[in-house]
Amino acid sequence: MNFLYIPIIFLIYSIAFSLHAVEIVFHNGQAYIGELVSEDERVVRIRFRNELYTIPKEDLSKIDISKKGDNLSYNYTEFTLKDGSKVKGIIAEEKQQSYTLKTKEFGFLVLEKDRIVKSKRAEDSKTPPKKYLGERQVGSETLIGITGTALGGYPGPAFGGGLYIEPAFLKLFGIQLGYKGEYLSALKANSRYTFFNNYGYMHFSTKINDDPFWDFYSNIGIGGSIVQYKSDNQTLTGGSPSGYIELGWQGIRWKSLVTRIGIRGLCSAERGNPYCMGGGELSVGVSF
Repeated sequence: MNFLYIPIIFLIYSIAFSLHAVEIVFHNGQAYIGELVSEDERVVRIRFRNELYTIPKEDLSKIDISKKGDNLSYNYTEFTLKDGSKVKGIIAEEKQQSYTLKTKEFGFLVLEKDRIVKSKRAEDSKTPPKKYLGERQVGSETLIGITGTALGGYPGPAFGGGLYIEPAFLKLFGIQLGYKGEYLSALKANSRYTFFNNYGYMHFSTKINDDPFWDFYSNIGIGGSIVQYKSDNQTLTGGSPSGYIELGWQGIRWKSLVTRIGIRGLCSAERGNPYCMGGGELSVGVSF
């Protein structure tokens, strides 16, 4: 039974991880502090003002997870001095004859203007370039979440919920593979049915005009169901193969949270008494 705590611990860890701030600095000196979504050897993904940006590391001069803040943008200015040395920092104050810079190496530094040969500073931009927006990314994100389900059909209205996991390393040829485990309960007259369903599934997604809001998905899963029947006089338990299909919309994203709203149907090939149910499902997951 202790293994049941593993997904809960994993979910808490994922949420905590997603709250890390990160500073990214482009080669032109433009800098942003946003929320770190994920990072690998090729790209860094940040959420900045509720938008997801995927940026190749080769386009950045610095990635710093020690910085604090949220949704900040500013510029680094690089000064070349008469002795050939260079100083890079954020201009905190400008006077008639000097700059006060905030630098990583020296802290606050006063730089006399007559020592400067030239300076280089990027144009101000409140957000990273739009070309980095959305899902134009190398690699994937892991998604773990919870579901709530309401179904109708035989043996009666069924309600319940479950857990799903979509590991990043199981995205193959554009198809995301995942696992779903769920518990459903249905009442009928003086009897009760409970279902514990386990599925491996394929997740497909498509966007209209590459717009993250118009993001639609479908899941196709196969697995097995453990069904228990209880009445006043008897209790019966059995297992059977089952499968499901789900169609829905996943255009609601807030920071690392992903919401899915869908319709689904499931069927089980129980020996002598096959059944099908259909209805709706709401799920909320966290990506990292």
